Amino acid sequence: MAAKQTANLIPLCHPLPLQKITVDIKLDKQLPGYQMHATVKTKAETGVEMEALRVVSVGALTL
Repeated sequence: MAAKQTANLIPLCHPLPLQKITVDIKLDKQLPGYQMHATVKTKAETGVEMEALRVVSVGALTL
């Protein structure tokens, strides 16, 4: 849901038709925490960096 709401929450971001969103969360025993990796895909001719960053940001806040 965080990726889909990016345009509503970040100025100058426009809504994108997202095709796939995945989030991988792994416990990192060498760190006092987790590692998160988000993948966001679209068929539109634009990047989805902001959407991926929103996914990881909201995921980290949720944890």
